[in-house]
Amino acid sequence: MHLSCGVYTRDALRYLGDYVDMLVKAAAYEKEPDKRIFNVSFGPAIKTFSRNWPSESKLTNFLERYNRFLYRPAKHDFKLPSGRKYHRFTAREVVLSAYVTMHLGEELAKLSEIANSVKMDKENI
Repeated sequence: MHLSCGVYTRDALRYLGDYVDMLVKAAAYEKEPDKRIFNVSFGPAIKTFSRNWPSESKLTNFLERYNRFLYRPAKHDFKLPSGRKYHRFTAREVVLSAYVTMHLGEELAKLSEIANSVKMDKENI
């Protein structure tokens, strides 16, 4: 039972990260319309976003930390943190991450029309 809970919390964080990843790529695409952006990893997408939205350095910094501490570990880090026996992320961490993710989504949607369209689940790309 506990092992499956760990899988589900990891999946939740990965899906939350996929959402931010998609919005970052949409915002980058708005400024640099090259569809190859949708085939790169989140880290390079953040770099492209940063290059195309230079006035958003604070948001870029937050996206880099989001990737380093949440998204990348959810996708690639299968070691358990010290003191944990069953899962990489707790349910509490997932809830907090969902709040942070929704905030990032709102910030990206305010910044970019295409990201807003993607957030609203409209086809625009």
